[in-house]
Amino acid sequence: MKNIHNTEKKSIKSQFRKNSCISHSLYSMTVLTLHEECTIRNVILNTTCMKDLR
Repeated sequence: MKNIHNTEKKSIKSQFRKNSCISHSLYSMTVLTLHEECTIRNVILNTTCMKDLR
């Protein structure tokens, strides 16, 4: 039972990693809307995010 639970946790974690990039850019867009002065920072974050996908 423990093993099954661990693999479940791992798959959830990897799913989260896959989705974190998407949610991160959504978050960045929200931040951009709220604080336009943060544009440069968000561009840098999104670029890092894209690098992670490769």
